[in-house]
Amino acid sequence: MRDVLLFELQMSAQIVCDGHEVIPRFRIFAPSGQFVILMQMSDDASERQRRIRLVGLFMAWKMATGFVLSGELRDPDAITSYAVSRHEQVGLLRHIERGPPISFGETTALDESHIEDGLIVLLPRGTTTMTAELIAELERAFGKDGEMPALRVG
Repeated sequence: MRDVLLFELQMSAQIVCDGHEVIPRFRIFAPSGQFVILMQMSDDASERQRRIRLVGLFMAWKMATGFVLSGELRDPDAITSYAVSRHEQVGLLRHIERGPPISFGETTALDESHIEDGLIVLLPRGTTTMTAELIAELERAFGKDGEMPALRVG
């Protein structure tokens, strides 16, 4: 998972260098493969919570064993990637220096204390009941034409 953590941090750096904002990106590890989900953040708190809840349910549905979440922070101005598994929670941070040209500070390791509890609890740890209605909702949200398509990678 550490190789993916480094890869995802570098991908975020390239997105920033190309002049774009980093959309929060989940890379989910499951027995059936790896999935990437881009989760555009909404200004509406209830909509943000709904999307985060759906991602957590997607992980339960796919029986995820871990994930990497990558994104961009505003304060401090930085890119981050966090890896969460049942046995480990670590992260990496690189400060962005936006003067021409864009550059980045050294990579800083983050330990479990830097990772929000809300992220850690997204990884399923127990039994989750999946009803037909819930699976249909997840297929709509994460399907090819859904609001957050889950793309199989790796």
